[in-house]
Amino acid sequence: MTTERKRNEAAADDLWLARLRQSAPTPAKRQPQEWRIAGIQRETAAAERPRAAAKRGWLVWSGAAVVFAMFLFALAYAYDMPGGIADWRYSRASGLQGTAHIPLERTPEEAARKVRDISTMEVAHRENVNGGALLFVKWSTKSEQGNFGVEFVRKSWLGWKWVNGGQYGFSGSGVDSRKADYMSLPAAKGVPAPPIIFGQILSPSVVKVTVVFGGPDGGELAAKIVPYDGVEGRRIWFALLPRTASAPYGISATDASGRAVAGISFDDPTKFGILPLAKGQSLSRQP
Repeated sequence: MTTERKRNEAAADDLWLARLRQSAPTPAKRQPQEWRIAGIQRETAAAERPRAAAKRGWLVWSGAAVVFAMFLFALAYAYDMPGGIADWRYSRASGLQGTAHIPLERTPEEAARKVRDISTMEVAHRENVNGGALLFVKWSTKSEQGNFGVEFVRKSWLGWKWVNGGQYGFSGSGVDSRKADYMSLPAAKGVPAPPIIFGQILSPSVVKVTVVFGGPDGGELAAKIVPYDGVEGRRIWFALLPRTASAPYGISATDASGRAVAGISFDDPTKFGILPLAKGQSLSRQP
């Protein structure tokens, strides 16, 4: 008790300590002036304005993109749906009284099979072309018949859709002795299938097929040749023509020395048949 009292008396006698205590400032909370507050608010609003405008612009463009995508989808559906605009155009070009209802399928093969309704159809070769695919197909209904054809199917947003095609077949004597055969499919107004001349090569002696045609873009084309069926010498040949191609048409099959093996000239753009032998050629049974 005595010690504590002495400490208090010593502090009271210390004038220097008392003065320090009296002169120590009392901390006070500083308040910014009103003009400064307004300036800070303006700066904050100015910084937020571009971000808000960018956000609004992004929302507007996103909404427009969604609407445009929905419009394109609706247009594609109206065009490619069974019985839609594409089928109407095909029906008019084919001379049909009503409107065909061509289905949409997941694969090119399914699209062709659904239209032809032939379960025994076998795709011998697929050739991708602009906007679709050419399917070279074969099937046999009887042992003595060999049927061959091509189907053009188009790729759309909604699936694969059959567009056009043609088949031919032979039976009877001489069928297995042919060196090559052919078929011509012209372009049709309103149908986006390319005109084509195609066929089969059944003789190993044929190494090249050349197609000639008339029209404003007339000329000569070397046909593309691809093997198929796993049989030596058996191949597919085809040439895609310009849409302006017209008569006269010609086909020439030659051997390795450039000598003509078979050939024909014709004016009918839908003609098909066995490629006649060139002079000096003889029939021989092919595998």
